[in-house]
Amino acid sequence: MQAFVEGIRAVIRANPGMRTDYYIVEFHGFGAASLDVLVYCFIDAEDWNEELRTRHVLNLDIMRLADRLGVDFAFPTQTIHVAEMPGQPMPRGDVPDRDGLREIVDAFGPEGESGQRVDEKITAGYDNG
Repeated sequence: MQAFVEGIRAVIRANPGMRTDYYIVEFHGFGAASLDVLVYCFIDAEDWNEELRTRHVLNLDIMRLADRLGVDFAFPTQTIHVAEMPGQPMPRGDVPDRDGLREIVDAFGPEGESGQRVDEKITAGYDNG
């Protein structure tokens, strides 16, 4: 969770369309079926289209960060977690060590190679600008 929160902060600092003079990203609490992260930030845009594009890039970078860290987003579902089956060990996912988590977060920072920085188009055309 700490790496995810720090990674979102790095994404905000790296995005040229975001105001970096004031923003808050904190692990906010425990929802009924989620761990809640508060993201309070401001976009510095000249028009609504630029604001939407900046928000688009921000949200995609947060999703890509979550994917790299193995963070899943909660949806209105119900899951039963069985911590251990009698006589059978549960498989554990690969969790990076502290240095590995730091590398992932730094890669999304201002000098990192993973942050999208600009709205790179996947296809030729199909935009409104």
